[in-house]
Amino acid sequence: ETPLSLADSPSIMSVDKAKLLCNFNGEFAHQLGKLSYVGGKTRLVLVDRSITFVELRTKMAQISCVSEPSIDIKYQLPNESLDSRLVSVECDDDVVAMISEFDASQRIPIYIFDTSVNYSHRENASLFVQSIDCPTSAQRKNVVPFDPQETAEDENDLITFPRYGI
Repeated sequence: ETPLSLADSPSIMSVDKAKLLCNFNGEFAHQLGKLSYVGGKTRLVLVDRSITFVELRTKMAQISCVSEPSIDIKYQLPNESLDSRLVSVECDDDVVAMISEFDASQRIPIYIFDTSVNYSHRENASLFVQSIDCPTSAQRKNVVPFDPQETAEDENDLITFPRYGI
């Protein structure tokens, strides 16, 4: 009798599952005219396409080690670059909209942020940066949000941005 592999398991490969490409502890960098997410960790997580916001938030908090009350979940729309705004996930309707944007075979790029970090003008920033390090409160005051519309004059410059810890 041949043992089943994970690929043979209907529950793993079902169209009822969504593939989340979860990014955390990295940073955004503008290089050669393109915004990229570098460093940190990326985990591929399978979830039911019927997942609720509370379940998603719990799962993302577990893999990123960000406390649930402080977690901010955003995703990148299909066929959009990181230079476009990320979409926030804050309720069940947002989760349904996110899942519906992607086919079952597509991976949903998710970025996990820690909202306990104090940002001025946070509402105007579309992208934030994270790090593995846990800065002191004095260091956190020096962290500024990043708006992709405010990039370097020379698009070929490598720009790294202040990072915040989780």
